[in-house]
Amino acid sequence: MRLSRLIKRDSKLLLTNNYGKGVLIVLIISLINFIINFVDKLAFNLCGYDLIRLSEDIYNYSQELFTSPIPFIISFVGLVIKMLLIVPILIGTLNFYLNITDKQNVSVSDIFSPYESKLFGKSILISLNLGIKRLFISLLFVAIPISVISVGVFTSSKDEMHPLFAPMLILVGSFMLLVALFLIEVFMQRYALAPILICNKYNYGVHKAVKTSTNYMKYHKGELIGFKLSYIGYLIPFILVNIMYFFTEETNFALIMLMEVLVFIVTNLTALFFVPYYLMGTTMYKRYLFELGEHIANANCQSVQDINQQDRSVNVDNANIQENNTNNENSNPQINNNNVENISSVNAEDTVITEEMNNTSQQEAPTQPTSTVIEALQVETEPTGKEQKTVGNTIDTEESNTEN
Repeated sequence: MRLSRLIKRDSKLLLTNNYGKGVLIVLIISLINFIINFVDKLAFNLCGYDLIRLSEDIYNYSQELFTSPIPFIISFVGLVIKMLLIVPILIGTLNFYLNITDKQNVSVSDIFSPYESKLFGKSILISLNLGIKRLFISLLFVAIPISVISVGVFTSSKDEMHPLFAPMLILVGSFMLLVALFLIEVFMQRYALAPILICNKYNYGVHKAVKTSTNYMKYHKGELIGFKLSYIGYLIPFILVNIMYFFTEETNFALIMLMEVLVFIVTNLTALFFVPYYLMGTTMYKRYLFELGEHIANANCQSVQDINQQDRSVNVDNANIQENNTNNENSNPQINNNNVENISSVNAEDTVITEEMNNTSQQEAPTQPTSTVIEALQVETEPTGKEQKTVGNTIDTEESNTEN
């Protein structure tokens, strides 16, 4: 079974006993948003600005709005109120679904928990952080498509242009705009984990949550986009009804009212059925991606620690070898000195022995005894020099007498 199907199945199982609470949360958020928008429109009307006229003739009427700072002040105040009321509740809703993934007992009042803790400030900061990033990226991606569409709209009133030139520019610009919006969403997926990381389960700071999300989503942005698009089947009734409403003729008042009622009913029913499952599934998938990133990071850290441990052991071995070499180098002069001393002492002893032997030979030379009996006999029978001459003369005389 594919991972997306497995997560969808488990999210439905976890939401079985909490589906009614999820629907009630959707109704509460929709009601708060409706009240804020109603007050905002009421403020515009009290100040003399007709929003219906703005929706019908946005180009001409917007020029009148730009001449006064009051519309900007009203819009800014409405934006601040919406941020202070809606954003913490949205983070509380994520906290609600995270608790469901841990199979905890949850309550609808959990969505208001950020107002009682530091999570309120972190929810505002994370909203501003991601909002500024989205605005900056949107300006980069949308600038060219908007320029192309603007040129097409401007040249549509020029008679000297080809009649198909302006429509082609608008069509190409619209296509480029759709591509740019898709690329913006893909780019912003790198921060998808940040909102759940500041919740009570993980309790990350804003900066750490954004940095961690960027690191862990580096190779998973496409996966998360694909998982979100897998829920598009739930939106088919909503899409079809809005297409029908778009092509309804304005001249038939009854048909327009009927289509508006149908759009309202289908939109709310789709939201009530779709939003709880969507939030449950995406929360589980984001938690999976975070835990996967943690597992990979811990494995990499363990590998680095093992490598460092091996490097340290090798360094210790090298240090021991160097120390042994140093000790050997230090001990070699001592050994050499000892050898020199031993050789010198041996030479000195040999010299003493030689001198003693010489002295002994000199003292005992006249009466030196023979070593063997044969030598003794030879010494005793060996004639002296004078006796040899006498014996020689006697032998010569006897030889001469014999010849005669």
